[in-house]
Amino acid sequence: MIRSIRGPGPRPIASSTSPDGYYPFGLDSDGDGLVNALDATPFSGAVVTTKAIQIQGKPYLEISWDAAANTEYQILAQEPAVDSTWTGLSRMSNTSGSSKVLKFYDPLDQGTGAKAYRILYKP
Repeated sequence: MIRSIRGPGPRPIASSTSPDGYYPFGLDSDGDGLVNALDATPFSGAVVTTKAIQIQGKPYLEISWDAAANTEYQILAQEPAVDSTWTGLSRMSNTSGSSKVLKFYDPLDQGTGAKAYRILYKP
């Protein structure tokens, strides 16, 4: 279904969405090969895990996730974990044609407060 959405300018903006009007036809958020418009669970598969590890005797936090095919990710952190701005830590991409696990490592500093993380993506 092509819907016409009136934008701030004089011309309408065309948007290709699912019949229910919620998901763009070309977007596959969970990388399972089924576009969101036809997927009963469009955000499944986005599993993020964390664990503390040692690299050359120093503590790190390993953050890993199922990365969709041909997708770019940005890892951000907020320290302290509330009431502060998000800072970009890294950009990573899965340039392959299939999903795979990506891993990011952040050094754990003793004596610092809690840190929040988030991962943004561009399909």
